[in-house]
Amino acid sequence: MELGDAQMLKGRERALAQLRLERAIERERLKGVRQHWSYDLNRHIALKQALDLIKGAPEPNSHDGLMRHSRRK
Repeated sequence: MELGDAQMLKGRERALAQLRLERAIERERLKGVRQHWSYDLNRHIALKQALDLIKGAPEPNSHDGLMRHSRRK
């Protein structure tokens, strides 16, 4: 899945994408703890950054930012 597409998800689909990323991060962490040959620190970091980006991005059609700007006097 493309990161841009993941940011556009909303509701249940967004929650499932976050859950998948959290599981992938945990699997990668366990590989690191066990010193498995396939552990990749860069992959671990990329997964965490993707999760942070999806969690921090507002859901599409969110009006929170618009409401604040429209109330200025």
